[in-house]
Amino acid sequence: MDGYQGALGTAIISDASATINLLLTVDRDNTTAKTLVLKKAGAGARVVAVLKAATSAANTVAPVVFIGHIALVEVDGNAGAITENDLLMANANAQGVVVANDKDLAFGTALQPSAAAGDQIWVMLGNQPHQA
Repeated sequence: MDGYQGALGTAIISDASATINLLLTVDRDNTTAKTLVLKKAGAGARVVAVLKAATSAANTVAPVVFIGHIALVEVDGNAGAITENDLLMANANAQGVVVANDKDLAFGTALQPSAAAGDQIWVMLGNQPHQA
């Protein structure tokens, strides 16, 4: 499996149609005490993983890379140019974008630049508050 460095795990993905390298957050409506379910992250969501295989049905078990590792992430560099070492947050399309202000929750640090929507770049995953 391409596009990750570190531990690869699996998780149940509640989205019926999610593409590879999108950002994931906990699906609080479907997670129980014994089952963790993930979904595409929305704008500003706490990212916990990156999807490593597309899903075509709801509640599919799929490979993911959890926070704490390096992974290829789909980004939108067109929304604002991404440079190496920029802190990234999730946008409404579950893509990485540069943090907008000091209140945003970053999910990782860009290891490559991007200036185009849909680019795939290497990111060091790790939730952290933006430091102004």
